[in-house]
Amino acid sequence: MKTFLDFLELHLNFVFFGQIGLLTRLGLELLCQHQGPFTGVLFSNFFGCQFMGFVVNYRLLREPDKDDSEKLAKIPKKVDTPLHNAFTTGYAGSVTTFSSFILETFTYASNITSNQKMPYPDSGWGIPMAMAYIVVTAGVSFTGFYFGKHLAYIAQDGLSAATFFPPAPEITDQNQIIVPSTNPYLRKRHSKPFFPGLTVSQLLIVQHTFSIMGALFLAATFSLAIATTTVPEHVFHSSRLSPLWRYYTLALIFSPIAVTLRYWLIRLLNPLFFLRSDRFFVYNIQCSEIEPHSLSAPATIFPVGTFICNIFAVLVLSSLVLVQRGASPSSPIGEKLPIGGVVHGAVRCDVVRALADGFCGSLSTISTFVNELMGMNVMRAYIYGTISVSVGLASVVLILGSYIWTNGMANACFQ
Repeated sequence: MKTFLDFLELHLNFVFFGQIGLLTRLGLELLCQHQGPFTGVLFSNFFGCQFMGFVVNYRLLREPDKDDSEKLAKIPKKVDTPLHNAFTTGYAGSVTTFSSFILETFTYASNITSNQKMPYPDSGWGIPMAMAYIVVTAGVSFTGFYFGKHLAYIAQDGLSAATFFPPAPEITDQNQIIVPSTNPYLRKRHSKPFFPGLTVSQLLIVQHTFSIMGALFLAATFSLAIATTTVPEHVFHSSRLSPLWRYYTLALIFSPIAVTLRYWLIRLLNPLFFLRSDRFFVYNIQCSEIEPHSLSAPATIFPVGTFICNIFAVLVLSSLVLVQRGASPSSPIGEKLPIGGVVHGAVRCDVVRALADGFCGSLSTISTFVNELMGMNVMRAYIYGTISVSVGLASVVLILGSYIWTNGMANACFQ
């Protein structure tokens, strides 16, 4: 951060795109709700990974004439611009969620729900169902990332035969990879680009606009949150205010906090384990971006910051689901479980639900997780992915599973 204004602009962009990403995820989950497996979270992870693949591989800044050295010197790196970080960390990271993916995997494995259970022949069928959900989520996420990557190449270089039949990179005797052109999928441009990118002045205007919108959104959500949490319940229900207003406004407040925390954890902790170069891809430690052309950039071995964000979000989400849907230990055996689990009261239930969707959903991310896996060689990617999913599932089993299997599960208070 060069100045305080740059710092403020970056975080106001996080506010705007974090809130928009949260609303996108919640909207996709509502649109894709149905009875059966593979519901809304799967589609939000696909869309977020697709957006991440597009932004990471899109040029963003328009290249001036190579003869104009002054303009070339003034062009900032894409990874240093607040708009790029807001797109990747703010929007794509908020649309996708690792914690909800782990929670749904546990739900499929244990077949513990408060309403209709999956029609398994016996309890053992939950394990292959959970494994299938992991495979489907991984396939959908990587497919979305590659699809967004191809859209970025088409947007910035136009349609041509070289887009679909890329030239093979050359490898010298010193095991150095030589890319035939600045774009590994194109030797020369055969058609006009659809979106050539922004100039530096246009970039500044867009960033300032989103900063102002972020400040307005933050002020509006804080005002609505104060109004919806302080109004008495009988006045709240007798007015035209929907009970969902309180939940959405609280979730919109928690989301930018989670985005900011994730950004700084990744930026500070990911450089702890890195190499100078990688065999096929290179990983930028500051913004979670793959840079296949910058062979001298550092490549991470194990992204500690992203791992901590994902696992901490899983721990918090498991605890929130426990207090929201876990049956009270004093409930008589055989009687209907009380609504709300351990937590009672409309305001408390909305706060717990907003923390689960707003904070945990935005703190954890599948898009950055997939982007990091793309930046590693095969062995490190399998190790990192396996450890992340295994530790996440173990955390849910220890916190949520041990309590529910002992005391039972209650209906959620928002149902």
